[in-house]
Amino acid sequence: MRLYTAARAPNPRRVDMFLAEKGVRDIERELVDLNAGEHKQDGFLARNPLARVPVLELDDGRFLAESRAICSFLESLYPEPNLMGHDGEERAFIEMADRQIELYLFAGIANCIRHTHSAWRRLNNRSSRNTALRRGGSSGRLRAGSMATSPHTPMRRVSGLPSPTSPPTAPSNSRA
Repeated sequence: MRLYTAARAPNPRRVDMFLAEKGVRDIERELVDLNAGEHKQDGFLARNPLARVPVLELDDGRFLAESRAICSFLESLYPEPNLMGHDGEERAFIEMADRQIELYLFAGIANCIRHTHSAWRRLNNRSSRNTALRRGGSSGRLRAGSMATSPHTPMRRVSGLPSPTSPPTAPSNSRA
């Protein structure tokens, strides 16, 4: 197997930490240079059309993307030490905590970095300019009243979802 990864990117780091906890050292790694745009070239897009890392190339030639899916697959190959629960109940609660951390903690941190760190400014400006140009604007700026669809645009809060700052709640054992 071969793991396509990137230095300093959070999702590949998650897989690296998982492998370190498992003590797995026999998976070949290939660094993808995100700054050089290697993830957007045809060779990498054949592995993951979404142009995201990490990607695990399996021995049969298939490609598995998404850090959680890769970790689940590796858990099945290397069951000890168990990191994802021994039974359905443990797995469910681990999955719940995992998703809550991703959605309510890491997503907020990522947006903060994306919208405040100077290294991202160039990418955000280019993304906004490209969105406006696709809409027929010539100034490279979004026109008033247009809705940006860039992945760098903050999402509006959806009613009914818990606030990112509210603590996670334990599920009730009673059925309503």
